[in-house]
Amino acid sequence: LQQLFAEELAGIGGGALCDFGWSAGGNQVATMRQILAPIADDPDLIYIADNGGLIMQGDRILYEQPIPESALLTSLDLLRQYPQCIKVFNGSEGALIDESDRERAGDALIYLQQYRYVDDLRNHPERIYKFAIADFTGHIAEICEALKPHLPEGVRLATSGNGWMDVTNANANKGLTLTWLQDYLGITP
Repeated sequence: LQQLFAEELAGIGGGALCDFGWSAGGNQVATMRQILAPIADDPDLIYIADNGGLIMQGDRILYEQPIPESALLTSLDLLRQYPQCIKVFNGSEGALIDESDRERAGDALIYLQQYRYVDDLRNHPERIYKFAIADFTGHIAEICEALKPHLPEGVRLATSGNGWMDVTNANANKGLTLTWLQDYLGITP
């Protein structure tokens, strides 16, 4: 059963499920819970979401590395020159999608279990762990390379799949997060 869940999780953007009861991936917690529905409510299950920006157990945040607000605003300013891009903020209350992207967001929604449209991504009250950018016109690699030199300190940009790139806190990645979780759980290498 665990192998089936791991294969299903890998099929929509990566992730892993292991015998210790954790799941890791680039998706939001709500999407991971949907995929793991038969065991999702297990109080011991730990989710590593948003490329390591968030660790949750049940409804409790164990660890977080949100993107600095100033970096989010600078990134949005940089993206104005790419109006074809769909912008998705993965936050503590689900994903936020700019209302102006509603007509084009269809392909992006398959990865989001919990989302809402907002009038302005600049005005949001929650912490943001991953800022996903989609371009389904075939130019995501070029956009990523054009943006990298202009991004503010404290964030990292990487392509994350066909038509996607992710902006995360520079200190957030699944490897560092697993190291933190290993220490938290008392697991030695």
